[in-house]
Amino acid sequence: MKRLIQLLIWITFLLSGCTLHASRYAGIEAKDILSNTERSHADLLYEFKGSTEHWAANYIIYREKGQEKYVDRFFLKYVDKSSQPKGEIHYAYKSEAGGGDGNVPANFSKEGIYNLGQSGGIGMIPRQESTVKIQIQWNGHSEEIELKGK
Repeated sequence: MKRLIQLLIWITFLLSGCTLHASRYAGIEAKDILSNTERSHADLLYEFKGSTEHWAANYIIYREKGQEKYVDRFFLKYVDKSSQPKGEIHYAYKSEAGGGDGNVPANFSKEGIYNLGQSGGIGMIPRQESTVKIQIQWNGHSEEIELKGK
């Protein structure tokens, strides 16, 4: 009986860890971001994902079916449940295809999710096997996330 209880506790612990990891990207994955119409008319090229103790990031690159032009969208999610960002969040990202930076008000969020905008064109995009890096500064803190292609 004691072993059965230990086994159940261990399984619960294991499953809660898996759920926690999966939920880290909830709300910022392509399936969450793109509407049903966009998904039916788009070919997802890549998603670059990465996370730290406080943040999860997803960089989505897709194109409309039959088109050369791509669209890329960048999202951050604040995953630290013990605090919330205040003031302004500064970010700077870099990939082999280029980079950018900007600021977003911390209160400009829905459920801790920040849409950093979108761009597009027919130019260069990062290769799936490359790394995209984003530096985030908020509340006197700074973290760098390495995003890997999925």
